Amino acid sequence: VWVATGHSPNRFIGTRKEVYAVPQTRALAVDASGQLWIAAVYGFGRFENGRFAGIEFPAHVRWQEIMSVAADPAGAIWLCSSQQGVMVWQDRTLRRFTDQPAVSNACSSIFTDSRGRAWVGFPAGGVAVHEAGSFHRFGETNGLAAGGVLQIHEDGSNSIWIETVTGISRFQDGRFTTVT
Repeated sequence: VWVATGHSPNRFIGTRKEVYAVPQTRALAVDASGQLWIAAVYGFGRFENGRFAGIEFPAHVRWQEIMSVAADPAGAIWLCSSQQGVMVWQDRTLRRFTDQPAVSNACSSIFTDSRGRAWVGFPAGGVAVHEAGSFHRFGETNGLAAGGVLQIHEDGSNSIWIETVTGISRFQDGRFTTVT
């Protein structure tokens, strides 16, 4: 189990804990090949042989604002920034979705599901789902629990669970069911 802390990434194996020298780790994700990706205050990159291998990105990316990272089945790494919105790293290119207002501002969490969709949660409430090249936004009017999105998860039956500050919603068969 990997755990990101404000100090460093930690790996727990049984009762053993390993601490690695990547200061101010913000978020972690493991891709389909088992590669660990790290977003830290000073950069983003792979974790290889016990060391951080940074990737050169444009200077305008504010790494200290990355809140969440997710890897999709196609190898894309999705980044969620509390200031700059959604970004995706794929084929050695970083893309910001500045042309899509639904995801160009602050986000709080990001998750990729088994179908390859990227789910984005927002601190002001609501989620956006990236599928087939575009984003679709959902909120309270669609049955999603009100308030800022804290976490997104997929269960064994491929239902998507979204935790907000006021409740938990399940997305299944194209609709939300909420428990407050």
